[in-house]
Amino acid sequence: DAGREELATFWAKWQYVSTRIDKLKEGGR
Repeated sequence: DAGREELATFWAKWQYVSTRIDKLKEGGR
């Protein structure tokens, strides 16, 4: 399914972004 692949890519990007944000929050504190 093309939709499933799209969703997997979306989740991979979101996971990357959320980990980056967590690290930024920790570093900013």
